[in-house]
Amino acid sequence: MKPILKMAIVVLPLLPTTSVYARDAGWIVDKPAFDIPAELIVIADNICQSALQNPRVPVMELQSILDTESRAIHVALQDPQTLDQAVARAAALRDRLGPLERLPSVELQFVLAMLAERTHDDAALHLYRATGQVLLARMEVRGLGQSSEEALRPCLIENEYSWLQIRANFSKHHSQRVETEDGRAFDVLEIDDAQGQRRTVYFDVTPLFEAYDRAPGNRGN
Repeated sequence: MKPILKMAIVVLPLLPTTSVYARDAGWIVDKPAFDIPAELIVIADNICQSALQNPRVPVMELQSILDTESRAIHVALQDPQTLDQAVARAAALRDRLGPLERLPSVELQFVLAMLAERTHDDAALHLYRATGQVLLARMEVRGLGQSSEEALRPCLIENEYSWLQIRANFSKHHSQRVETEDGRAFDVLEIDDAQGQRRTVYFDVTPLFEAYDRAPGNRGN
């Protein structure tokens, strides 16, 4: 494990989790209590780039796998009698895709943190929580999505909803559209936040679109 990631385990163990799974643990907050070091953002960038440039697993397939496994592990965690199933699915995912802390799904990282908590693995708990928070912080390097210039940068489309859940604690999703500007693509979501305020949030999905275009069968389309 890289020394800077070891630092993350020490620095970030108590930061909150995200998504519907965070509601189970009561960890929802609006913003971390302190800034995450730039060195950790670089690690998140590397995680994202590795996923987007993986020639063996196209990004759309990766998103589908991670979404399916996040939900399956979470379901298995609801009953102590199926905890072994959650452990087995996580192990199978590791065998299939490699180290779990290198997978770019915010949702998955916090589901894995829940699994580590249930299995009393404190080191893994802190690692997965830290990875999830670093992935969220990496999205916010340019801003909080108020405009295309301040667009958030998700590794995967599903990370958009993870960010909205923890940062905006959104209560309603109105619409979603794709806009282009200066050669970049933006996923634009209209939501209501927890106070019922209407918000427009921009996500820069250009790297995702480019990765999709590079995937076998899509080139030249």
